[in-house]
Amino acid sequence: MAQSSQTFLGTWEIAMCIIQPCSGPSNPDPTGIEGTVMKLDEGGDVTWTVSPGAEGLPLVSCETYDVFHTSVSNVIIRFGAYQGHVIEFRVDQTESPDQMLMTCEGWCLLHCRRTTTSEPGNAMDASFSLLPALEDGYFSDLTIVASNDKKFAVHSCILQLSAPELDWTAEPPPLSGLREDVVGTVLHYLYAECLPANLSEATARQCISAVASYPSLTPFTTLCQHYLRNMALKQQIVSLVSDMHTCASHIIQHLSSKPAPASDSLNTNPAKLCFV
Repeated sequence: MAQSSQTFLGTWEIAMCIIQPCSGPSNPDPTGIEGTVMKLDEGGDVTWTVSPGAEGLPLVSCETYDVFHTSVSNVIIRFGAYQGHVIEFRVDQTESPDQMLMTCEGWCLLHCRRTTTSEPGNAMDASFSLLPALEDGYFSDLTIVASNDKKFAVHSCILQLSAPELDWTAEPPPLSGLREDVVGTVLHYLYAECLPANLSEATARQCISAVASYPSLTPFTTLCQHYLRNMALKQQIVSLVSDMHTCASHIIQHLSSKPAPASDSLNTNPAKLCFV
């Protein structure tokens, strides 16, 4: 059965290279290309992560590839760096879909295995947040109690980094005795440097009032003020759009109503134009 080109998509590592000259015995000794990684994508591009011993090989300078099937049911992969420069391999896959043998007549046999190693850049781009530490409370060394006796297990090292001007060793610690939603919002900011997604306007106003005595939380106050201004603007836009829909509805109603009698037309009663 012919293999689909999709079979070869992904990342492959060259685990073994056996030199096969046109004449003479094969040479199984390491060649330096072992450990080289090639990534075949859907667009026909190939990218290489080259091992130290393979920098000068023509194969790793190839930038494109193509998969096709011959009349004798062989699968061929052609690698090319530019037009006219092609390296052709016959591909034989083992019973495992994660392994394949690539043979270039007169040169070598490459034993490749599929890898699932993530790209280094992906790990660097992953978002990091301290919020799970606040939500789970693991290894907390400080407790802040809200006005309704709700306890927040927090971490003094994180709070000291976020708001070093506050004395987190005091008894009771800062933020104690405030409303639960206010304490939760402030702690969310100290752990994540942003406001919670479910913040209400009433809570934002309460937060501004509650932290007025903490000058070091001025950036938090500014953030809440921006949030309230944005919400007010949103309400104005919603109200404006609602008024536009109402006006459009009235216009449609007037235009679709039955014609007025001649005695009540605009010609006989110009004041009606003002009403419309």
